Amino acid sequence: MKTRSKSLDPPDRPSPAPMAPGRGPAPPAGQLPWLRVAMRSDIGRVRQDNQDTVFGLTALLPAPSGGPPLPFGFFAVADGMGGLSGGALASRTAIGMVSAQVVQELLVPALSGQAGSAGQRTVAEILTAALCTASSAVFQAARRAGAPSGTTFSGAILLGRQVVTAHVGDSRIYLGGPQGLTPLTEDHSMVARLVALGQFTPEEARSNPQRNVLYRSLGQADQVEVQSASHAWRGQSHLLLCSDGLWDLVGDADLAAILRSAPDLDQAADALIAAANAQGGPDNISVILVQLPQEPA
Repeated sequence: MKTRSKSLDPPDRPSPAPMAPGRGPAPPAGQLPWLRVAMRSDIGRVRQDNQDTVFGLTALLPAPSGGPPLPFGFFAVADGMGGLSGGALASRTAIGMVSAQVVQELLVPALSGQAGSAGQRTVAEILTAALCTASSAVFQAARRAGAPSGTTFSGAILLGRQVVTAHVGDSRIYLGGPQGLTPLTEDHSMVARLVALGQFTPEEARSNPQRNVLYRSLGQADQVEVQSASHAWRGQSHLLLCSDGLWDLVGDADLAAILRSAPDLDQAADALIAAANAQGGPDNISVILVQLPQEPA
């Protein structure tokens, strides 16, 4: 069975809109601040199957104070590993379990006027617990199958003016704005850890043959440490989630340049996929691009 280049290591079409950062349109008077989204997942030019899974859900939630509704979005990218069937199953399982828990514990209570889990847990705690549950399920399924399996997972919840992220592995989440792209996640790879310790430069890491070896992923062990955080996105124009099939081939500066030059979200997402394939497309390529609603000038 063919396996991915990423390996496991023991654990430790919406309507057009201007893409230039900072120039996203505010909704006209009387219109609701709906999130504009473009999602793509491409097999690339080498793989025989697509082990990536992407998910997006948007809604408008009633504001607790009775004011204008709040834009809500949950977006996730999972990049499976461990053989064609195992990797695809792992990423689908993780996306399905986490999204179901988000709906049950956050979205349904919010629609009834409650905070997530009736106010018992924060959004970050809900996301973290969901990733841990999914990781255990993937791990147990791999044990029953007698073959290693796992998946990265990078998820983001947009609620009001906050974005809450939960992340394991080396898929990535960025905020985009006038200053370019700001990464919200850290790669859980051996080479990224060595870069953080000063033993490699970022340039050396890009050509290191071990750059895809992960020390943390969902399903790698029965328990997993999740990186979660909350970020304010005022002044930012876009949220980008992607698998390493994109960022590993197209650097951050080029990603930002593509977003600046594209006339709308769909063309931007298509251009990102094309840029990775132009570099050989050795891996599956997944992209979620969200245009953040802007306040009136």
